[in-house]
Amino acid sequence: MPGKRNKDDGLDPSEGVRCIKVSVYGSKNGLRVLVGESTTSDELSLCLGQLFAKEISKQSLDSIHGLFSPEGTFVPLSTFIATDSYDEQDLSLLPSSLQPKPKVSKAPIWNDPYIVLGGLFAFVAAYGIGLLDRVISFVVMVPFHFVEVVIEAPIKQIYRYGPSLFGWEGLSYPQICARITYHGDEAFWAKNLHECKKIFASKEGAVLNVCKPVIYIVLFLSTLSITHSFVKASAKSKPDPDMVATFKAFRTLSKQMKK
Repeated sequence: MPGKRNKDDGLDPSEGVRCIKVSVYGSKNGLRVLVGESTTSDELSLCLGQLFAKEISKQSLDSIHGLFSPEGTFVPLSTFIATDSYDEQDLSLLPSSLQPKPKVSKAPIWNDPYIVLGGLFAFVAAYGIGLLDRVISFVVMVPFHFVEVVIEAPIKQIYRYGPSLFGWEGLSYPQICARITYHGDEAFWAKNLHECKKIFASKEGAVLNVCKPVIYIVLFLSTLSITHSFVKASAKSKPDPDMVATFKAFRTLSKQMKK
């Protein structure tokens, strides 16, 4: 028996032609397929294959043997041909459970204020740690730089350019090495200038090792002497005990006279 028809179908129920509505996942905007009394399952399968060739290729389907009802029941094609129970229903080629979920576009990470603030905090923290490290390194190295500039540099200058009593009077390295080693002349050490500078550096280091402890001792004793002088001067600046006693007696006498 033919089912109910819409006026827009243009079909005459007396001709035994029915219409089924098919989509891939049961959409209400499915394609309408005409099914006549002489239509076979193979013909209906070929028609559906032509309509949904792209979807069949994606799902690796060899052929179509049935459709899914809105309730999710798989119904063979022969049933659709034999009965009009599924006319005008939203039939589907594949079950709705296989329908791919729409992709949700994620917002860029820079739109998240917490991520931006976290990155800014990490940058400031890294910069602060680096700056603190440089400050600590500078503070730790200050005494060494002070010793190098105030003590070592003058000793090196005196040893290199000082008078012959404790220096080399500004002689060239080849001349100095010729006198230190008694081996070879200036021309020989001019050709071996690198080795000559190493010899001079070792002699210079020996002089520093002798002079620096002496200078440290002198500085230490000078500091003690200055500190002692300062303490002694502070002690002398205190008022004389006799003067204090006289002032207290005069003050007491003044109070008695007022009474």
